[in-house]
Amino acid sequence: MTPKNTWTNGKNAWNAFRKRKATSRPPTGANRTNARKKLKQTWSTADYAKVVGYYKFKEKPEEVLRTYDEILTTAPWLYYYAEQKANYLFEKERNEEALAIFRQLLEQRPYDSDLFEKIGDLHIAQKNEAEALHWYKLAVKAKGGGEDYSIGDKIEKLENHKKYNAYFQALNMETAAKDRRWESRYPNEESVIS
Repeated sequence: MTPKNTWTNGKNAWNAFRKRKATSRPPTGANRTNARKKLKQTWSTADYAKVVGYYKFKEKPEEVLRTYDEILTTAPWLYYYAEQKANYLFEKERNEEALAIFRQLLEQRPYDSDLFEKIGDLHIAQKNEAEALHWYKLAVKAKGGGEDYSIGDKIEKLENHKKYNAYFQALNMETAAKDRRWESRYPNEESVIS
C-alpha cells in the first residue's frame, strides 16, 4: 500500500527531521550503549552514526576509527564511511593515513572532483604546494572545467603566490624598525608612513 500523498508525507518527514536535529543534544552514553546493543542484533548505519558521534564528542579517536573499520568491514561498498574516516584522520592531522584512504577511494571513483580537491588540501597541509596545485587542477578538469570558486580560489592563491614573489621583496620589519634614515628628512615628525 502506497501513501496517498507522497509529497506531504515526505515534507512532514523532512520537517520532523529538521526539528529533531535543531533540538538534538550531544550524544549520551545511554544512546551509545543502546546503539551498541542494537548492533549486536541488526546492522544499522543510524546506530553506527550514534556510536561514531558519541566517540567523537568524547574525543576518543581510536574508538572512532575502530567503529569506522567495523562499518567498512561489514559493508565495504559504503564509500561514504571510508571518506568520513579519511576526513576524520585529516582532522586529527594523520595525513598519510588519510591520503592512503583517499587514494583507495580514487580507484573506485576515478573522476570524483571532491576527492581530487581533498587530496590537494592534504598536500597543502603537508606544505607541498606544487602537488596540491596538480590535484586542484585535476579537480577542475573532473568538474568539466566549469567555474568552481572554492577550487578556483585555491588555485589562484597558489599560482599568484609564485608570481608575486618575483615582483615584491619581503620586508623584514625588524630591519625597517631599526632604520632611522627618515629622521633626517622629516626632523619634526615622530613617525612616517611610506
